[in-house]
Amino acid sequence: EEEYRTLEKDQLNTFFLEMIRSGIKKCQEQHRVPANDLLERLEEFRAGGFSNRWTFKTITLKELGVKCALECNLTVDAFHLNLVLYREGVGLLSREILMTEPDEIVFAPQFKELRLDGDSLVVLDKFGDVTYTERLATLDLL
Repeated sequence: EEEYRTLEKDQLNTFFLEMIRSGIKKCQEQHRVPANDLLERLEEFRAGGFSNRWTFKTITLKELGVKCALECNLTVDAFHLNLVLYREGVGLLSREILMTEPDEIVFAPQFKELRLDGDSLVVLDKFGDVTYTERLATLDLL
């Protein structure tokens, strides 16, 4: 804990990575764990800039041939939610629609659903309230 408190923000990821590596190696001594796979994933995480990326939700607008996705990116600095549109696997648009502190308590309630509502893409929060809307006409998809 003492070492952790003395680190600069840009040193935290490496510090945590080394703690996890050490834990995997110690666990491997007493339990059957896929240590090599875990260590490879950690290296991929490091090589990817310590960024945790995932697709939260996708919908397909069949009549337009477009896939719409809510894609998340979490780093030690911030959480970003992007609306990303694809046609035949090619990215058409990526728009940041939310940026918060990197804390799930802060960002998680702010989006739950992505859907088409009339002529608009709509993002709803966990309470069913609209947190983002974008008319399809403004996206040059028609």
